[in-house]
Amino acid sequence: MQPSCATHWRQHSVRGFFAGIVRKKLGLDLRSEKVDGDRVYRIVQVSTPTRPSAARGQGSSPLAAYLR
Repeated sequence: MQPSCATHWRQHSVRGFFAGIVRKKLGLDLRSEKVDGDRVYRIVQVSTPTRPSAARGQGSSPLAAYLR
């Protein structure tokens, strides 16, 4: 299912969420590719965590730092 269909958001809003929150705020490695004509987004595990909260010393969870 497409993220825009599941959330009832427009496609540019979904892309903005992935770029702004998932990549920048949470520091996750997000990859996208086309599979059978559909766009597939995956969060790829990295060997060394790149958490913005770890750099600022605000706890261990990037999501917890975002929600503060």
